Amino acid sequence: MYLALDIRDAFPPAKNFETIADVLNIVMPLFMAGAGLVFFITLLIGGLTIITAGGNSERFQTGRKKITFSIMGLIMVISSYFIVKLMEIIFGIDLPL
Repeated sequence: MYLALDIRDAFPPAKNFETIADVLNIVMPLFMAGAGLVFFITLLIGGLTIITAGGNSERFQTGRKKITFSIMGLIMVISSYFIVKLMEIIFGIDLPL
C-alpha cells in the first residue's frame, strides 16, 4: 500500500521546484531584503527617538541602543551571507543564495 502523496499532483506550482535548493533560491533573497527593511525601519525609529529626546538622557540612550542593535543585526545578516558564499568556494558545492 502506497500512502505517500506526490506533491506535484496535489499542488501544481510544486512542479517548478525539484529540490529544496530551488525553493531556497527564491525565499532567501526575500529574507535578506526583509532584513534590510527591518534595519532601515529600526534605524529610523532609533534616530527619531534621539531627535525627540529633548534632553532626556534615558530616551537618548534608548535611541542609541536601537541604532547600535540595528547595525549589529545588519552586520550579522551580511556576514552570514558571506559565510555561505565562502563555504561554496571551500567545499566546491552549489548552495542556494
